Amino acid sequence: TVPVAPYRSTSLGWLNSNTGRLKIALQLLGQSVATNRRVVGEKSARTLISSRFLSIVLQRMGRYAEAERTIMVVKDAYGLENSENFESLLATYSLAQLYDAQGDSRKAIDMIKSIEASVHRQFGAGHSFLPSAQLSRAKSHQKLGEFDVANAILKELLDSQTVLWGSDHRETLAVNSAIAALYANQGLFESAAAKYRELDFVYRRDAEQNSLLSLLNRLHLAETDLDLNRLEEAQLAAKQVLHD
Repeated sequence: TVPVAPYRSTSLGWLNSNTGRLKIALQLLGQSVATNRRVVGEKSARTLISSRFLSIVLQRMGRYAEAERTIMVVKDAYGLENSENFESLLATYSLAQLYDAQGDSRKAIDMIKSIEASVHRQFGAGHSFLPSAQLSRAKSHQKLGEFDVANAILKELLDSQTVLWGSDHRETLAVNSAIAALYANQGLFESAAAKYRELDFVYRRDAEQNSLLSLLNRLHLAETDLDLNRLEEAQLAAKQVLHD
């Protein structure tokens, strides 16, 4: 029988990664990869999935060379014959995000477009992965200063997510957050501040003011208020983050 521990390590590692506890995530996922390799083999689905998660954590920590080595092992394990396998596509997506993090946003955009086309062809236009890919692609265009392209992607995505989930769902809020960041990067600080305040109202109303997303939103609001020379508002938002 296969021990249950690697499942727990993978799940707990990914959970800690998504809540900003990267050192704990790194430890848990490293343990999961090592155990899975020993128990079920280097090319098992469990090993490859935990390795992909480990690569993402390494990327988030800025350890790009290690992240690339880890994700390339995953891609090589799937091989060309399985390049259209969904997990293989997710590995390619992780590699695209790694390139984007290192400043090669154009390469990332091309890779993400190809992944979107494969997912669309195999699984249809309604697959749950596609909004995340579109959001990443919009952010990459934004990094390149292609604001009109990014804005068009985000507006279309906002419409579809609002229809699918409603205006206050986390998926929709993530798109609105990206739109606020786009406004700020274009110097449209009033529009950005208004959007961040809308998001803050929703998080507080839904009693999620202590969530990581809410705290990050309030930090962005404080930064935008500083850009507008609203010192008291910026201090208040920053204090709320520290208090919560």
